[in-house]
Amino acid sequence: MATKANAPRSGAVPRSTVPSNALEHARAHNPLGDARSAPDWPQREAALIARIRDRGLADRDAWNELLLAHQDRLFAVCQRMVGPAAAADLTQDAMVKILQGLDGYDGRSQVGTWMVRVAMNACLSWLRSQKLRRHKGLGGSEESVRGLGTLGGARGQGGELSPLGRVQGDERNAALAAALADLPDDQRAIVVLRDVQGLDYEQIAECLEVAVGTVKSRLFRARMALRELVENRLGDLEAGGAGQSRP
Repeated sequence: MATKANAPRSGAVPRSTVPSNALEHARAHNPLGDARSAPDWPQREAALIARIRDRGLADRDAWNELLLAHQDRLFAVCQRMVGPAAAADLTQDAMVKILQGLDGYDGRSQVGTWMVRVAMNACLSWLRSQKLRRHKGLGGSEESVRGLGTLGGARGQGGELSPLGRVQGDERNAALAAALADLPDDQRAIVVLRDVQGLDYEQIAECLEVAVGTVKSRLFRARMALRELVENRLGDLEAGGAGQSRP
């Protein structure tokens, strides 16, 4: 049964008691593998959430298992959005917010989709703060989203081949990662959610809190921009290679 966001429970997780090392603890106790692939995971997940809502952080086994099942996906979202340097800290922040926010989770979306939204919001807030720091001359890093890592290909909804699926090879993957980092934050977010995480349009709409039609139009523009950036970078690589091969 859905829980109203404004109906607090006695077992709600107090902000002051959320562990600062939730990510490290979950990683250190990882005997489960990919729990989300188990056929009974939805029922198990609902039971874990009920236990955390009822007992708070006193039920260490419950919150550890819940975070463990989602940590890799949350870390992947953060890494693609902000790069490896800040990804672990933002994954940690997202996990803390998830534990704090479980009492307000209303069940209208899948738990995993809601968690991705929390992680994406943490990343977008951090990126905005970095831009503000750079604007004020406080030393925000322009290189924070560099080094996004290797991005695998993905097919979009309806089987369409995304820009990620058109790029192969180490140099092409590097060009894609660099191009993804150069996209505006909102465009990078929608490409990460659709073409890396494989969310459908409705799930992306829930994560970004926009209409499905807005998701489709933004995704089209983001893919076009990403394709242009990738092609420009690959053209530069080819031109550089041709120059080096001349006697």
